[in-house]
Amino acid sequence: MTESISSLFLVSLHLDIRRSFAEAAEKRLPLRELDIGYLVHCHLKDLFGDLAPKPFFVRKQRDAFLRIVGYTNVPKDALKTHADQFSQTRTFSACRWETLEDKQMPAIWKPGMVVGFETCVCPTQRMANDGLNHSKGAEVDVFLAQCWKAGSPNIPIDREIVYRDWLNNQFERLGGSRLKKAALVGFQRGRFCRRTQGEPRKAHRTERPEAWMKGLLEITNSEGFLSLLKRGIGRHRAFGFGMLLLRPANLIC
Repeated sequence: MTESISSLFLVSLHLDIRRSFAEAAEKRLPLRELDIGYLVHCHLKDLFGDLAPKPFFVRKQRDAFLRIVGYTNVPKDALKTHADQFSQTRTFSACRWETLEDKQMPAIWKPGMVVGFETCVCPTQRMANDGLNHSKGAEVDVFLAQCWKAGSPNIPIDREIVYRDWLNNQFERLGGSRLKKAALVGFQRGRFCRRTQGEPRKAHRTERPEAWMKGLLEITNSEGFLSLLKRGIGRHRAFGFGMLLLRPANLIC
């Protein structure tokens, strides 16, 4: 099926976390190392292949289910058809298919329109080798990078300001909208599982920042804004980061 950025769907479904971990065990994935984002990434890929929602966001439920929301170029019927035809029984049964829902996003967004957003991002950057704090190409928290750059513990560095500047740079680079304001409403350092490329693939643990931010955007270009929604913000978008959840502007102010 040919992708069209003008056809963008917001989809939602529930996964049984116990069955997802059972499937991961069957595939001999490193259970002690797995984080929820990686687990969901693997499950969505097995269910829907290249049609899998990305970026996506995981909402943890009180029961044994995870609610997944994400963007994809195809409606829910196409996702279900792919799963019917190609997914394995354990993978298929872990999804509560009666909860699969979709909504087609508007194809036209008026320039000048202000919308609210929430997003969970991984604000990192690649570093050059200074022979002190990191090796060349190391991916580090942009806040830590600013602290190292300051070179003195007496120079105060505000995490929220650093993350807001990083977010603003992301929007400027990607286009389609501009950041009007943003606030850091939650932060933690998370430990994630990633696997090396090539064979054999080996799992390794890595630590990254998780920043929950909300704010206001002004749309500058309709097609560019749709592309932004489809792509998401920052790195690790295939693992539960960078999805823009849109809100009415008056609910964010």
